[in-house]
Amino acid sequence: MHLTVEQLKAAERGEAVRIEAGGKKVRLLSQGVYEDSLDYSPWTTTEIDALADEASELVSGDGLDDPY
Repeated sequence: MHLTVEQLKAAERGEAVRIEAGGKKVRLLSQGVYEDSLDYSPWTTTEIDALADEASELVSGDGLDDPY
């Protein structure tokens, strides 16, 4: 596969490069960009934030749970 100078520079900048290979249109990503886009977490950012807020409220407490 051969890339044009423009395509190579775009890839170096972290941009997706559109090419045609074997009659199919594909996009190339640099390895770093691809790996940064992977998300193996079962939680969304919104869910993590909500859980952190809930945990903070539980830990800080309001004193109503104290037996004294």
